[in-house]
Amino acid sequence: MFFKIAPDSVIGRSCATQGYPRSRWIPAVMLVWTIWIFATPAFADEKGWLWPTLATFAVFLPLYFCAYYGPRTRILWYALAIGALGFALTPINAGGQCYVIYACAFLAFTGPTLRVAIRYMLALNTLFALELMLLHAPWLFVGHMKQQVAIRKRVQNFALQPTYIYYFNNVSLG
Repeated sequence: MFFKIAPDSVIGRSCATQGYPRSRWIPAVMLVWTIWIFATPAFADEKGWLWPTLATFAVFLPLYFCAYYGPRTRILWYALAIGALGFALTPINAGGQCYVIYACAFLAFTGPTLRVAIRYMLALNTLFALELMLLHAPWLFVGHMKQQVAIRKRVQNFALQPTYIYYFNNVSLG
């Protein structure tokens, strides 16, 4: 890629344990999830989201790659900056929450212990939940559950799986 790999970086450690060619490309592959930053407002028919989203994405990409390839001592700052992009974009584009997810993924590598890293993630998610409450954002999980109930009334041979993944083999609409 375009970045020099720091020996203590996320990718540097991965290359040392799993092999150089395979690990080096993982950050590029993981960018596939950024589709939701653009797809969420497109599907919701939101207006005025494109230019702010493109601006934040231009800032996100270097932060993202630096978090993977840069020294481990700086990951916290990259993660916080990525999270800040999510906080800034979410009022304009609900897909901004994708940045917060990426920030939490990087926070996993920040603490001296897993417990500290989880505390960082909890703090970021608590602040994000507070922002969503202040924005009067809908609680998507509750809305999704109502939709499932409405669909279940018409479905026959339906079985809820323990993993909460629904399998629709031999299922028909009644």
